[in-house]
Amino acid sequence: MPKVPGMAETPPPADAPAAPATGAKPAPRRGGWAVLRLWRGEEPLARAFWDWGILGGLLVNMSTSFAFWLLLTEDRVVPAYIIGYGLSNAYNLLIGVGIWRSVGREVTDPARARRFRLITLALLAVAVVT
Repeated sequence: MPKVPGMAETPPPADAPAAPATGAKPAPRRGGWAVLRLWRGEEPLARAFWDWGILGGLLVNMSTSFAFWLLLTEDRVVPAYIIGYGLSNAYNLLIGVGIWRSVGREVTDPARARRFRLITLALLAVAVVT
C-alpha cells in the first residue's frame, strides 16, 4: 500500500510472519496437493524423506512388485512391466526430486546437503534396480 503523507504507519499484527532476511530463501507455498508440494520441495525434509521416501517407497515398490509377479504368472507381460517398472519408477522419480529439492531448501551446510543427496541417490538406485 502506498504511503500517504501525514498518515501514521500501522505496525503489522503480532502474529504476522517476519520479513525474510536478505538472501533468505522464500517461504514455501502453502496449500495444493501434497504430491505437488513434494515435487516442488515444499514438504519438510523429514516428511519428504521418511513418509514419502521410506514408507511410501516401501508400499509402492512392494505392491508394484507383487502386481508384476501376479501379472507375469498370468502371462500378461506388457501390463506387468508397465505396473512393475513404469509406476514404481515414476514414483521413485517423484520422491527423488522432492527430497532433493527439500534438501536444497532446508539444509544450509553444503557438506550435510551433499550427504543427504548421496543417501537419496543410493536408495533410489536400489529401488530402481529391484
